[in-house]
Amino acid sequence: DVGICKTYSQGLLFPLFPNEHEWSDGLRVALYGAGLIFVFIGIHFLVDKLMEAIDVIQNRKIRVRNKKTGKLVTKVRWSGAFCNLLLLVLGQSSPEILLSNTEIIRNKMHYGLIGPLTIVGSASVHVMFIVGVCIISAPKGELRKVKDIGLFGVTFFLALGTCLWFVLITNITSPDVIELWEGVLTLLIPPVIIIIAGCWDYGVFGRRNEDIARFLEQK
Repeated sequence: DVGICKTYSQGLLFPLFPNEHEWSDGLRVALYGAGLIFVFIGIHFLVDKLMEAIDVIQNRKIRVRNKKTGKLVTKVRWSGAFCNLLLLVLGQSSPEILLSNTEIIRNKMHYGLIGPLTIVGSASVHVMFIVGVCIISAPKGELRKVKDIGLFGVTFFLALGTCLWFVLITNITSPDVIELWEGVLTLLIPPVIIIIAGCWDYGVFGRRNEDIARFLEQK
């Protein structure tokens, strides 16, 4: 396997010109680095606009009449869980998804060092590291609680199930190869997680999160 910067090598996009391998290494490093920075800046602007749009949608409120009291109350129109997970999937995770897809296509559906390992590693950071930082960052003498303990549990186990799914398709069902049906099912996992979390937040599956949190506090 010839490296992309070696003579007569060919990557997914580069070299663009037939005699590009004859250029000096310093010039190629500068050009490739500038192109990479340009692409990252473009992705940053797109993701930033997407995050702003989702934030506007999440903060949108409506006035509804309470059926029991008859009074007008202000409620958030969209589920916070739905918006936050959508932001996580389409915003923060989009660069690693693009990198993984590029690697899979270049390797003819054989995954490499970037693909599943990057996605699982990022998910582990979100589930464990960020939660740990939130716990230890609480000021001394103050108490912090998970507002929606039921939703937190649902999201955690769904994320854990996704990691196990990656282990299954990369080591058991088809080692070193991503088959078409595996890719399709993997593509359907994020919408399913978002829908389940949103339904839980809206109380479709039974008791609301506040009821579950109150029940756990009593225990």
